[in-house]
Amino acid sequence: MKRGDYSVRRVVTDREAQPVVGISDVHFGHQNHNGKLLAQVIKYIIDNDAIWFANGDLMENGTRYSVGDSVFSQTISPHQQIDAAVEAFLPIANKCLGMTIGNHDERTYKDTGIDPMQIICDQLGVEYFHHELFAIISRRLGSGTRGTAYTMYANHTSITGKNTGTKRNSVERDVMSWAWFDIIATGHSHGIDLGAPDLALTMDMHNVSVSERRQWNWQLGNYTGRPDSYATKRPFRPKPMGTVVAWLDMTGPKKISPEYILG
Repeated sequence: MKRGDYSVRRVVTDREAQPVVGISDVHFGHQNHNGKLLAQVIKYIIDNDAIWFANGDLMENGTRYSVGDSVFSQTISPHQQIDAAVEAFLPIANKCLGMTIGNHDERTYKDTGIDPMQIICDQLGVEYFHHELFAIISRRLGSGTRGTAYTMYANHTSITGKNTGTKRNSVERDVMSWAWFDIIATGHSHGIDLGAPDLALTMDMHNVSVSERRQWNWQLGNYTGRPDSYATKRPFRPKPMGTVVAWLDMTGPKKISPEYILG
């Protein structure tokens, strides 16, 4: 669905609680890529009839121009990494909100003008949002049925941090200061986090009252081990592999319950 300058994906659910899975920083081709954990997350999506989105760095995509030694240490070529992503996500393509690009995926575009994420999305038949994914997840209303809707903004970002708290603070300062959505989802830092919401006051002019708005800061995790990786050279602290599922309460008021899938 597109109205105005931005594409927006809208999904309507009949469920009282809807699980949403964000997949980021998979790094197909990395020497420490955890395919078993990714398969576990994909199985979770199938078993729980979850909706999901991909938020960048599906590929390791080491090139001769990229920082680090991944052009030599990656286990399969970038072309094979594209094939691996398509093969892995094909069984759940019909449940995908859309995909964005990450800095690793973007290396090929910067060097050649060829966008591997566009190729992946075309082969899967899912919508490609480039850098910014906008979505609305709402409950179908019927006779006697109450419901609510969540707005979501996802961006891989270039924001990183040595720990989860640093990344959270940076997202609050650099993104949530100007973007108001119920959910702000980011990748890149490899952190996993979905804590209590940030609150802001808003005026309801119709009811002449002041109320609180909730906004969740969601870090999507990763699927790469630390040993002998770029993180050891900085050095960055170890971060758990996996993701955190957002269970949306669709009956209102807005509430999100996290469920962790860890390696």
